Amino acid sequence: MILVYTDDPERGGVAQYNHALLLALAGSGYRVACAQAPSSSPLIGAQMAAGVDHHWLPYDAQGSTFRRSLEDMATPRMLFELTRPALVIFSDCCPVSNLAARHAAMALRIPFVVVIGFVAEYLAKSAGSYLGPLSRHYAAAREVIAVSDENLRLLRSHFGLAADRGRVVHYGRPPEFFAPRDPARRAQLRSELGVPADAVVSLTAARLTPLKGYRHQIAAMERLEAGGALAKSFFVWLGEGEERASLEREIRRKGWGRLVALPGHRWNMAEWYDLADLYVLPSESEGMPLSIMEAMAKSLPVIASAISGIPEELGPCGRLIPDPKAHPEEASREMARTIRLWTEDPDLRRAAGDACHDRAGLFFRESTMIQRTLEIVARSAPVPAPG
Repeated sequence: MILVYTDDPERGGVAQYNHALLLALAGSGYRVACAQAPSSSPLIGAQMAAGVDHHWLPYDAQGSTFRRSLEDMATPRMLFELTRPALVIFSDCCPVSNLAARHAAMALRIPFVVVIGFVAEYLAKSAGSYLGPLSRHYAAAREVIAVSDENLRLLRSHFGLAADRGRVVHYGRPPEFFAPRDPARRAQLRSELGVPADAVVSLTAARLTPLKGYRHQIAAMERLEAGGALAKSFFVWLGEGEERASLEREIRRKGWGRLVALPGHRWNMAEWYDLADLYVLPSESEGMPLSIMEAMAKSLPVIASAISGIPEELGPCGRLIPDPKAHPEEASREMARTIRLWTEDPDLRRAAGDACHDRAGLFFRESTMIQRTLEIVARSAPVPAPG
């Protein structure tokens, strides 16, 4: 039995990683289970159909009950004694995720691997009292996996990971994101949203929260409007979150109701990239965003913040803008300049999108991610791999 223990039950990048990993483990012949907060998402249905067992934790480690995931050893201990896993894969949103469960695994001498989806320097300040336990967890783990070189560097410099430990396994996306964009689906979605036939669509797929930088995107739109270039654009912001109401008010206040659409969260994301002409993600904080890989795979040119793992994703492709949290004026200026440039020059936009696609094909295929992860699992589990 391999148990994936996670604090992302549903919509984030870690949940998408979990989904791919669970299906791959089950498809390789392992007995597989997942421990997480309750969810009824389409991902859970597909996992159950593949034979994955689910054990629902009595708290949401991403919500108001987060502290229980730091202190409650009884729940994971009972779960470990029930399932008796040969290996636990802690699929963590941040370094302190599932802290008590890792304590319990160590106490029961259960082998474990730690995969961390997001690491930031500011987290080390708020996690000060937990840095000692984190260091012991990393020392005891069979492997510690980061999703970017920058995240691995931060784990070593701020979270107690030894300099000779840890490895990077980049996220990857499944084949449907590498399929050519469907003109019929593009036309259908644009019609549903009321996108003018000649508009250039900028897509953002991210939670509607301040960290995703929507206010910086609004500042860029103000610059485009002042320069007479906003009318040629249309913006689609996919996602849900606490900032929705304030964003909708700001859009109404500025009279941009016919220029911006907020369709909410969508599970069929591969199709939604078909409607777009470019992708924008001016985040203030990130790990290794799946949406950027997806947009690149779909041959969309990408504008994104030069933070965390994003420079590793884009490489020489697309356009990196300054950290919008540290340099908001420069970020909105460069964002507006690039949107205008790619709007007015379709050949340049297509060339940038082709370069993004080629890079995604080289580095960010789900098959590569799964192969590398399964190799780590086979080395880490105290039982032979199936077959």
